[in-house]
Amino acid sequence: MPRPLRQIIAVLIAAVTASCWPATGGAVPLVQYTITDLGPGIVPQDISDGGTIVGYDTTSQTPAAVSITGNQTKYLASPGGESRALSINDDGEAAGFTGATGDRHGVIWSAAGAAGTVTSRANVVEARALTAFGHAAGVAVDPGSGQQRAFVYNRSIDKLRILDTFGGDNGRANHLNNLGTVAGEAATAAGNAHAFIYDVKNGLHDIGVLDGFTQSEAYAVNDAGQVVGWDYVDATADNAKRSFLYSSSQGLN
Repeated sequence: MPRPLRQIIAVLIAAVTASCWPATGGAVPLVQYTITDLGPGIVPQDISDGGTIVGYDTTSQTPAAVSITGNQTKYLASPGGESRALSINDDGEAAGFTGATGDRHGVIWSAAGAAGTVTSRANVVEARALTAFGHAAGVAVDPGSGQQRAFVYNRSIDKLRILDTFGGDNGRANHLNNLGTVAGEAATAAGNAHAFIYDVKNGLHDIGVLDGFTQSEAYAVNDAGQVVGWDYVDATADNAKRSFLYSSSQGLN
């Protein structure tokens, strides 16, 4: 190995070592984690800041919505059939749906586990996101077209808005941040799904797709407006998906 390269490596090792150990010579404190087994068949979907987990139990033939706090698993009330909890806010309210495919109904469960409708203003199929303010987003039937579209619901003023598509039939909202920004997917006129971001001020924005891909889906958005999701050609092939990060300042990466 050439001498200059050996010197560079020695300097780097010294720098890394100095950054890893305190100047006083004491041991570096270790961060310890505890792994908890949630039980067989449990599929977690969301967790609150207080540590309550929601999801569904697949051990029986019909999946059932659950809420888990500590070592206590609570089954959420369901009017009948399949149920899945997909989101929880810090008040302990959970959002999801009951019923099988083709007969689903969006639900908001109270912290006590009682099931209630999202709103009577629309046929909500799935409630997929719920904020600290009780606002919800997901999938609802558009009364004009009869198609399933993304919706956002402001509970404080009891106002539901069904979002448009990019010329296609269907859409879906996957996530909603505390500022009211929605992330999801909507169909184009060609029938391809495109990731979107929506807010009241800027309306519906097509995030587009990465080079070499034909479809995309936005799965989550934080309060800074950063969006994560994936692009794909075949939605059934996991190895053909490419994850992305999007922001209005940096674009699609």
